[in-house]
Amino acid sequence: MESIRPGVSNIDLIQGEDYIETITLIDQLTGDPFDISTADKIVLEIKEDLRSKSVIKLTLGNGLTIIGTNELKLLIHNSLTLKLSRQKYLYDILFGLETSTNPQYLIKGQINVINSISRITP
Repeated sequence: MESIRPGVSNIDLIQGEDYIETITLIDQLTGDPFDISTADKIVLEIKEDLRSKSVIKLTLGNGLTIIGTNELKLLIHNSLTLKLSRQKYLYDILFGLETSTNPQYLIKGQINVINSISRITP
């Protein structure tokens, strides 16, 4: 499998609200669209720091959806963002193909959490 340079992208989300984004993947080395349509595994992990366990883990069919040859839809449900009590987290997105034993980073970055101030309860 060819090597790619992962993109770096920070995410700003509001605690307790759904976070939805469509990411268009471009190979940073060539500028070409990066085809993920045949990927069998894509995982997003959110951690407090590099050594900690995952706070949130999304997979294909569970928060991650391939919607084009080089587009990935991300949905972090509000029940998950509610658990993010710190202001900053780290995240990365890895992908793999059935033919490869080495997963590759697609994107990595920081998540900035804007804490909710008010709560409306039924």
